[in-house]
Amino acid sequence: YHSFSFKIIVTVFVAMFTVMLVVSYQHIEAQYSFLERTIYLFAERASTFSKTALLHGMQENDREDIWRTITNMSEAPGLDAIRIYDKTGTIRYSTTPSETGETVDMQADACTMCHGDESEFEQTSSDQYMRIYDSPRGHRVLGLITPIENRLGCATAPCHAHPPEQTVLGVLDVQMSLEETDAHVSALQRIALLS
Repeated sequence: YHSFSFKIIVTVFVAMFTVMLVVSYQHIEAQYSFLERTIYLFAERASTFSKTALLHGMQENDREDIWRTITNMSEAPGLDAIRIYDKTGTIRYSTTPSETGETVDMQADACTMCHGDESEFEQTSSDQYMRIYDSPRGHRVLGLITPIENRLGCATAPCHAHPPEQTVLGVLDVQMSLEETDAHVSALQRIALLS
């Protein structure tokens, strides 16, 4: 145990083990970043698609059409929830019908981008904000907040009472589950530790 060759072997082993741990950690982090980015892109597309799909119902003030559209979109895999908030923080539409009509605290996670501390949000584009938080259901969620603008067609339509100077009517909140992503990363971590 005190020989020079034994010390060299132990030193080399420890160095190799350390390098393997660092490489494994970097590999897992890279995979996690890739998976998180993929989910963000899916949320971004879901948000864009949602706004487009909801446009007709909103312009026509067809609440039934808006409900039907949101209900159909809620069946997409990995989608935790879709909510539409008005400017006062009232949930006008939600894939969780029981929360429709509730007014949320302006310090709630979906409101702080406009009405509070933005530190938990990452601005992903000029008008979108992303946050990752723990869901009450026990898994993490990636939420994407996108403002619903007062378009010219909305401001001038006879069924709407929104004046042209009101630039934002509310926000669309698309929430993607990170449960599968986190489970995948945990499996990778276990494999890295055991190999």
